[in-house]
Amino acid sequence: MIKMMGVLLAGLVLVGCATTKPEMPGSIYSEAAKLHVGIEYCVRMGWLSPDLGAIGKRGIESRINEYSYDYERLNSEARMINSDSQKPNQGDCNKAAMDIQGYNQRNTLQNQATKDNQREIQDLINSGFVDRIIAKYEPTPHLFYRSSNQYKPF
Repeated sequence: MIKMMGVLLAGLVLVGCATTKPEMPGSIYSEAAKLHVGIEYCVRMGWLSPDLGAIGKRGIESRINEYSYDYERLNSEARMINSDSQKPNQGDCNKAAMDIQGYNQRNTLQNQATKDNQREIQDLINSGFVDRIIAKYEPTPHLFYRSSNQYKPF
């Protein structure tokens, strides 16, 4: 019975931890496709460096990976935008370059902050601080047990 309860509890914990991504809204499909096609066009025209274009595409991918999405629908949106005659101009590409640089700098700062936090935690672990905290709150073994109103040694 106890084993069965343990299995059920473990199952509930695993089911509770399984999260599904929300469905990607239609507006993000068209926005992501438009940005992707625009970045490719800007790189092809020489108005955006390939490095910045690659960073921009990674940014788009990280945004859409927050959702559950239909890959074919995204490609279909990109094909429709690609066939459209409305292409970005050099000013649009310059603005995209600034936005991509800003994204890249924020991402770099966030990654550095995460590394710094991990290093601080590892330093605490290495210093023995965590072991001292655990030892402070660890229950001490009972040297005596109570039986019929008397304390008897083990």
